[in-house]
Parts: sequence; structure tokens; C-alpha cells
Amino acid sequence: MAWTKRTQRPPADTYSQLARAVDAVYAAIRASEVPALGTAIDELTAGIGRLPDDEPNIGVYQAVLGFALARRYRFTGEVDDLRAGIDHGELALDALPADDPQRHKVLLQLSNHYVDLFRVDDELSDLDAAIELAEEHLELAPQDDPELAEKLYNLAVAYRWRHERTGDVDDHDSMLELCEEALTAPAMPGVRHGDVRAWLRNGYFDRYLREGVFEDLDTAARHGERCLAETAADDPERVPRLFLLALVYQHRFDLTGDLADADSMARRADAAVALGDPDAPSWPSLLAMAAEGHRRKFDRLGTRADLDAAIDGLERAVAALDPDDQRRARWQANAGLDHLARFRLTGDEASLRTAVDRLESACAAIPEDHPDHIDCQGKLAMAYQARFELTRDDDDLAASITLNERVVAGTEPAEGGAHVPALVNLAADLLERYHHLGDPADLDTAIGFGQRALPLLPETGADRSACLSNVAVGHRRRYDRFGAGADLDAAIVLGEQAVAALPDDHPQRPPRLGNLALAHAQRFRRTGSTGDLDTAIEHGGQAVAGLPDTGDRARFRLALGVHHRERFVAGGDPEDLARAVELAEQGLAGATGDTPEWAEHAAALAGALLARYRHAGEQADLDAAIDTMERAAVHGSVNYLGNLAIAYGEKADRLPDGTVERLVEGVLSAADDVLASELSAAQQNVGTLALRAGEPTAAARVLAAAVRALPRCAPRGLEWSDQEFQLAPRRGLVGDAIAAQLAAGDVEGALELAELGRGVLLGNQLDARAGTGGLAGADPELAAEFDRVCAELDLPRPPELDTVRAAAWLSRRRAAAGEWDELLDRIRALPDFADFLAPPRARDLRAAATGGTVVLVSVGHTVGHTVGQPGGDAILVRPDGLTHLPLPGLDAGEVRARVATLTGVTVADEGGGSLTRPVPADPGLLSWLWETITGPVLDALGHTEPSDEPPRVWWVPTGLLGLLPLHAAERPGGPSALDRVTSSYAPTVRSLLHARARPAGTGGRLTVAMRHTAGLPDLPGTTAEAEALRTRHPDTVALADATATAGAVLAALPAASVAHFACHATSDPAASAGSGLHLHDALLTVPEVARLRLSGAELAYLSACSTGRGGVVTADEAIHLGSAFQLAGFRHVVATLWPVSDAVAASAAQRFHELRDQDVPPAQALHRVARRLRAEHPRDPRLWAPFVHSGP
Repeated sequence: MAWTKRTQRPPADTYSQLARAVDAVYAAIRASEVPALGTAIDELTAGIGRLPDDEPNIGVYQAVLGFALARRYRFTGEVDDLRAGIDHGELALDALPADDPQRHKVLLQLSNHYVDLFRVDDELSDLDAAIELAEEHLELAPQDDPELAEKLYNLAVAYRWRHERTGDVDDHDSMLELCEEALTAPAMPGVRHGDVRAWLRNGYFDRYLREGVFEDLDTAARHGERCLAETAADDPERVPRLFLLALVYQHRFDLTGDLADADSMARRADAAVALGDPDAPSWPSLLAMAAEGHRRKFDRLGTRADLDAAIDGLERAVAALDPDDQRRARWQANAGLDHLARFRLTGDEASLRTAVDRLESACAAIPEDHPDHIDCQGKLAMAYQARFELTRDDDDLAASITLNERVVAGTEPAEGGAHVPALVNLAADLLERYHHLGDPADLDTAIGFGQRALPLLPETGADRSACLSNVAVGHRRRYDRFGAGADLDAAIVLGEQAVAALPDDHPQRPPRLGNLALAHAQRFRRTGSTGDLDTAIEHGGQAVAGLPDTGDRARFRLALGVHHRERFVAGGDPEDLARAVELAEQGLAGATGDTPEWAEHAAALAGALLARYRHAGEQADLDAAIDTMERAAVHGSVNYLGNLAIAYGEKADRLPDGTVERLVEGVLSAADDVLASELSAAQQNVGTLALRAGEPTAAARVLAAAVRALPRCAPRGLEWSDQEFQLAPRRGLVGDAIAAQLAAGDVEGALELAELGRGVLLGNQLDARAGTGGLAGADPELAAEFDRVCAELDLPRPPELDTVRAAAWLSRRRAAAGEWDELLDRIRALPDFADFLAPPRARDLRAAATGGTVVLVSVGHTVGHTVGQPGGDAILVRPDGLTHLPLPGLDAGEVRARVATLTGVTVADEGGGSLTRPVPADPGLLSWLWETITGPVLDALGHTEPSDEPPRVWWVPTGLLGLLPLHAAERPGGPSALDRVTSSYAPTVRSLLHARARPAGTGGRLTVAMRHTAGLPDLPGTTAEAEALRTRHPDTVALADATATAGAVLAALPAASVAHFACHATSDPAASAGSGLHLHDALLTVPEVARLRLSGAELAYLSACSTGRGGVVTADEAIHLGSAFQLAGFRHVVATLWPVSDAVAASAAQRFHELRDQDVPPAQALHRVARRLRAEHPRDPRLWAPFVHSGP
């Protein structure tokens, strides 16, 4: 370093000696001559010693001496020289004025000396001094300093060292700032930008690891790429720089899932391997990094080449490690996972064997107390799970579950890798175990584990897709088991997310699409939406096309064929039928004979052939369908027996001997774990065949069993709409069961089956209202527990739940239903409580007929059966006994046609239907009713003449008959039911008993009037109705239009003994859950009304359209708005069977309430109103016939 001397000169001999010494110092340093440097140091030391203390240039000489001593240290390693050099440098700084132009040079020189001393003694104080001096130097140095880049870089290095010693983040940030400045300074030979960028890459990457700021990761990648571009191909630093850049990309891919990062990671790591030295210690790490890059590409793209590259790299990396290297077992485990992935991709069993071997070896090599051991167990569990799927060895599934449970219990989400995969895999294990053993608790637990894992997974990628798919499949299977629509909705939402989490060409996308197709097909079966069926076929076709020829492909091909057959039935396109047969034939050809899997394919082919027989009429198709289904039925599935009965139904008049008996015994001896919905369906199909074959005893047995299974088809844990959906497919069962029982001579059994089959939902609600009776005295705790569960089951679903949370809420509700069943068993085990909430027997039901006769009317659903008398039946219930009255003129087909005309709704046996314009009741309908039902019944009862005080009759029509005005039947110009009896209706006989048992309500009055309803015609007569009632009873609470909100009505009902509704109503032909009264802000639905518990209610007058009409699709279930108000507590309900003129409705209501004010009982009051309306409109029964009364 050259120094500028001051112009003031001391005595000549001293200064000349110092000048020679300074020149000698620099000459010796340039020549690297240590002895000459020592001589120069001695002369310089002596010269400085002769200077006076106030010598102005002494700082310069001290600086040169310090520099010389520090440089001799570098030549000899003698630390005392370095320390002495620092001392003289400090003296130099003390002597130099702050504005001395040489000061900045001394600062830099002394900073470098402190750095050298720090490297020797590792004293942090030396590094602190070096940094402080260097910072001061940079403040004083000129802006155009040509060495600025080097100085900035060296100071950055010092800050990095101090950060590594202290962890001070400010030092780390200072290092980054200085390196960034060094890049903008003029380049110089001593500082390569590539080196600076290498520091920046590492610095930003380290800060990302510490603070998690994504921008730092981006910046690290940018500097890493620029660093690499500035590194020569033969530079020894190129390999580590490639490796570290690959590491940056690995972290960015793991954070974002961006495929470009996985590709960059693999390319950079591959390049490092290509340049690397196989004998270098870093060689195994290079191979492992390249393998990881290709594995990540495979996870996103599913390409075989990437998976093979990953396996090859990792196996080579393991082989290159020393036997005792701690990385060996961990890498072996990762290699095992890759071999497992190859098995799943290709079906290669050797890959599965290798996977198990690698993972078992890895687990054995890792000590149990090492953190990697539990991670390895989770991976081994995945291999056992895969081997179970291949071999169905229960031990493998049990081992997988045990290992995954151990991992979940032994780790936390924050601890990293093992916990989340174990949750995902445990969910998959439990789904397998449910499929294998059928315990529904496994479904709930599997869904729960999957839901715990989802928030911990990336937003996209194979792992998230697998977890979403597991949860979706769990929801779908739980829907299959219990029928909750929320589970099906959740299955579709989650299934769509599982597909969306993968790129279009990922190999796991086809099975995700296949599972989603199954869910859409189920929703088609639930709602009839052909859009869902089209989606199922589209997704299913993509799944079959994209899968290798494995078990998954066969399963989805089987389902796809069924979907095409269903679309043919729904739409009639012959191409769908041909495709269904083709796919079924392919599936059967590829299945192994005499296995349950073969039977599934055989059943599918039989269904397709039967559909083709019905379409084209080829006897060979029917014969082949029956033969194929017979072979499938050997495997004992009740579904196959039921489907076989359907096929045999096509030739019921020429069955092989013993066919009916064999099928009956098969479905009656089914295993206890068969789903109730499947069992009841199969029993109904067999019973229908027995009816058509003329075997009444067999039909009675099996149809009675099917009816008794209905409560289990629609368990209490389901929502109302789900329960109705579960019951809808059994349409017509109750009518056929009644016909079979009566043909077999069992009148009491017929009545009991009618009550059970028509009142599943109603019965559940009545059970909940029955109270615990004397149970509180026998076991107070049990009674309280039972009341609590009943109240929980009565709660509606919170409206704000999304599909997934709704499914979880239903799962808890189902658990409460399980508690209800358990409590009921405990109660019935108590002395004197064996019949607690048991279905009423016929002898108990007779009491409902006090003061008149209860008439149950039924017609078999099966057209063309030859059991007993053709036509329908009536059971006349009196307090002293039951009488069976055949109704030979009543035909099931005619009933359907009449109902279709009246309601405008036609429902086909195989599902689907049509809507037409409804035609209100006309004289032709009333005449037909008189001739076929009402006239014969009244004649049998002896009610043959008109009467001023007509006797009471309670009509209990079953099925579609409940939609017809039996009370208004008459022969034109002749006898009329309205003249002979006072008619009332009852949903079931039990509901009539329930109403009789309640005390008459006393309390206030409520009117609800909706003159204007958005989107519907105005009803001006509603105001007059409400005003008339309020005029007679000024204390009436009146809610109208804007004040008639659902909340206000529900709040007012508990205080009302009489409630009058004048508004629009909706009667949903598909399900009563969609029926309700239109209020200002909402539809007050049947379930909402039925959940009410109104202790003082007496009379509900529903002056609205079709409030007494049940559903067409669910006609066997006696629930509608009128019966819902009875469930709520009203003993008497007035409702209507079809829409009524606004003016007529107002007139009828006013007259009815006038009669009630004269103490005329509700049934008689409505009877008089109907007769008066008939007198006013004798030729228009649509105006006088719709009003019906329910109650005692």
C-alpha cells in the first residue's frame, strides 16, 4: 500500500532512514523476501522510535509498520506479528485526524488484520472490530473507488460469519444488502459476480428457511440461475452450484407444486450427476437429489420415465453409501416408496415385492427411538396396504392399520412428513376394512381421518387428490349405507376437487374420474337428473379409457355399462343399450369364473340382456338373462335374487317348478348384515313374482318381511327428505302386501302391515311424542336419557352448513339414532315395558273406530296378479272387530290413470315420469269412486239411506287412493256419500288414536293471511277470511302479508288453539319435505310443522291449495301438510285435495267458523259446508269436493 507523505519534514537523517525503511517494506513484500521484510521492519521500528511525539506524520509510519507486521504474519504464520500489526494500526488511527485523507486506507487495513486474527483465535470481538472498521472505511472511501466491489463483498462475508456465530438476523440482512451492492459496483478481477450470486443464493435461501417469505425463495432461484450462467463448465464450483440450485427448486416445488420447479430441479440435479465425480463424497447426494427431482415430476405427471429415473437414481445412491451411513436406511425407504408407485402404475408384482423388502429392511435398520423410524413405519404400512389390495390377506390390512395408527399416535402435524400421510393412508385402510367387513364405524372414522389431513396438505397434487378421493369415497359409501343426501352431495363436491387437484394427464386422474362417476350415477338414481347420468357416463368412459387393464378398470367398466343401461331406460337410445351389452360382455369375458367379481359382471350382463328383451322381444335374450342371473345368484346376494325375480316376472305364468319357493327362502334367509334397503327391494321383487304366479301364501310371507324392513330403510338418523327418498322405491309394496295378506285370510295381519308400511315417518314422529309414560317412575335416569335423545333427533339441520359440514352433522344425528335404538332395547328389557313403543296390534287399533267405522281401502300395485279376488280391498274397522270387504271393481291401473288425470303427475314403475295439466274432479271421477269403492263400503256398513245426522266414517286410503275424494263419491242423480255419512280422513289408524287421546285444546286464535305472495297470483279473499274470524273473535292474533313471516308464525302457534291459514301452498308430488305454506319470507315446510310440539292446539284450518294431498311418488307414506299439523298437536285439521277458487275458499271458511261458533263439531261443520257448496254448485265438484277433515 502506498502512502502520501506530508510536506513538513523532520531532520533529514531520521526521515531519510524512514523513507528507506518504507521503500524496503514494499520491496520485500513484492519479492516475498521474509528476511528483507524483517530488516525493513526493524529499521522502520527504530525510525519511528526517534520521532517526537507530536510528529504529524507518525500515524502514517505506524500504519506502514502495522501493515508490514501483518504481512509477515501471512508469510510465517507467527501470530504475534499479527497482533503487533493490529496494535500499530490502532496507534495509526489514534494519530490520524478524522479528516485525514489517508484515514480510510488505515481503516480498511486494520479491518483486514482483525479478520485475519478472528480466523486464528475465533474471538467474536475481533470480528466485531473488523466489521466496525470496514463500515467506517466505506463511509470515507471515494464513490469511484475501483475496489468497491471487493470491499463490499468482504464486508458481506464478515457479516455472514458473525450471523453464523450469533444468529443475529440483522447481520444476515446486512450481508444480503452488501452483496446486492457489490453486484452494482464495477467488476474487478478479485471479485467474480458468480461468487457474489452464490452467496446471495445461499443467503436468500437461508432467510426463506428461517422466515418462510416466498419472495426470498424466488430471489434465491434467480441468483442461483445467474450464478450458474456465470460459472464455467469446467469450474469445480459448478457441481455444488447445480446441486444447491436444485435444492432451492425442490423447496419451491414443495411449496407451490409448480411443475416447472420440479422439472428445473430434475434438470439441474441431472446435470450435477453428469459432471460429478463418482468417487467424491458428494456423489450419493447428487444421485439422491436427481432421484427426488424425477419423483416429484412423476407425482405431478405420472410419467413412467420419471419414476424409472427416480428408482434408478435412488438405488445407485444407496449402493454408493457406506454400509454404516445414516442416510442409507432413509433412502432405502424412499426407494421402497418408488417401487410401490411403480407397482400401482403398472401392476408389476415384482415391484411390490421389492417395495416391501426395501421398507422392511429400512425399518429394521433404523433404531426405534430415531425420528426416522416412525416415518419408515408409515411407508411400510402403505406397502402392506397395497399387498392387501392384491392378495386380500387380512394380515396385511391389519398390519397396515396398526402401523398407521402408531404413526398418527406418535407424531404431530407440526413434526413434518409422517403424520399427514399416515392420516391419509389410515383413511384408505379403514375404507378397505369397511368394504371387507361392513362395520359402519369404519366409514365414520375414515372420513374423520381424511378431514383431519386435508387442511395439512398442499392445495394441489397427488397427495391432496388421494386424500380428497378417500373422503369422497367414504361419503359415497356412507350414502349407500344410510341414504343421507348430504353425504352424496359431499362425495360429488370432494370428488370434483380430487380430480381438479391433478393435471389432465396424471395417471391417477382416471380412477378419480371413475369414483366421481359412481357418485353422479347415484345422484341420478336419487333425483332422476339425466345431467348427472350423462356426467357419470362421460367420466366413467374417461376412466376406462385411461386405466391399464387392472381391477380398477374392470370395476369402472362394469359401472359404465350399468350407466348406459340406465340411460337407455331413461331415454330410449338403442346405442346406449348396445353399449351396455358390449361392456357387460367384455367384463364377463375378463372375469375369473365362480368368484364374487365374476357374479357382479354376470348380473350386469343379465340386466342388459333383460333390457334388450324388453326392447326387442327376443326370447333368447330373456333366456340368457335368466340363465346368467341364476349363475350369479349362486353367490347368495339378495340383489341377484331380487333381479332374478324381475327377470322371471316376464314369464310368471310358466315358471319352472319350485322357482318361487326357492327365491322366497333365499331372500327370507339373507344374512343379518344385508342392507335393509337391498333386502326390502329383493323381497318386494320376489313377492311381486309370487303374486303374479298365483302363490298367495308365499307372497304374504315375503311381502310382510319387506314391509317390516321399511323402518330400517329410513332410520331415524336421516333427515326427512332422505327418509322419503329411501322409501320411494318401495312404492306399491304396502298395497301388494295387504292384498297378499287378505288373500291368505289374515285380516289382522293386513291391517297391521298397512299401519307399519304407511306410517314409517309418521310413526317415528308419533314415537317421539309418545312420552315415556311410567318409565320415569321405573327408571328416571333412563327416561331422562331417552327424552334427551328424542329432543336431539327432533332438531333441524342448521341452515348455514356447507355440504361437508352437513354430512358431519348427519353423522352425529345418526349416532343419536343409534343411541335411541340402544335405549329402546334397554327400556324394553325392564319389567312391564316389553311393548314400549311397539307397533300397535290390530286389537289396539279397533279403539280408533269409537263412534263410527274406520275404513282402510287398498289396491294392489301389481297389475295382473291372480291372487285371490281381482281388484282392491277394504278393511272395515269397528270397536268389536275387523271385516274384509273385497272391492272387485277396483283396478290398480285405473287408479293410476285417475290419479294422473287429477294431479297431472304420472310415475313409471322403473322411475321417471311425466307432468301434464291436472284436471280437477268431475262427475265421472265421483261416479267411478261410488261404483268401485264408496258405494260398496257404505252398503256393507248398512249406511244405505240419507240421514240428517249421518254416521261417522274415517277413511284410511292407502297408496294413490289417498289422493282421491272418497268422501265426495256419488252417482249422478243418485246416492251420494255426502248424504249418507259424515266423512273424515286419517293418515293411519294410529294417528287417529293419537288425536283421540289428546285433550281438547283451549287458547287463543291465530289468522295468517297472504293476500300478496311474490311470484304467485294475489288472493284477495284471504283478507276477508281473516277479517271475518277476527270480527267474531277480536282477540285473534292476526298476521298478514309482511308480518306473516315464518318466524312470526312459528312464534305465535304455541299460544293458538285455533289457527287459520289463508295463503298459497305447494304440494310436492315427489316428496312431502318440499310441500309447505307460502309465507312472506319463506315456505313453511311439512318437516318444520311436524317438528312442533303444541300442547294447546285444537283446530288448524288450511285454506290453501292441496294441503290435504300427499305425494304421488311417496304415496305409500301418509304424510302431507294436513297430517303434519296433526303431528304438531292439532286434533282437527281442515285441508284441501286440490286448488280451490279464492272466493269459494273464503265463503267456505266463513261458514265453517260460523258453525264452529255454534258448537258444531269440526267434522260435522265441514260436512254441512260441503253440502251447502254442492247445493250452490251441483255440477262442479271441483268447488265443493276438495275440503277434507282429519281428526276424531
